[in-house]
Amino acid sequence: MEPTTLTLAEFQRDFQKARDRAQDGYSVIVKGDGADFIFEKYVPNENPFRGMEHIFGPIRRFPKPKTNGHKTKKSHH
Repeated sequence: MEPTTLTLAEFQRDFQKARDRAQDGYSVIVKGDGADFIFEKYVPNENPFRGMEHIFGPIRRFPKPKTNGHKTKKSHH
């Protein structure tokens, strides 16, 4: 999915367009004064780097290590 790029003025003027794009799963890059901002729908437990591949390159998340369910307590002497 290719991100949509808007100027800050376009984003403010047509917020509904940006919101619709984000709702459809697209990232919206807002070109501000000296900085770019990313506007997108937040989906918990999803790759937090989605939509930023053009910045970081391909990103792969490794699975969390599995534990045996036991916790170790430290003894205080």
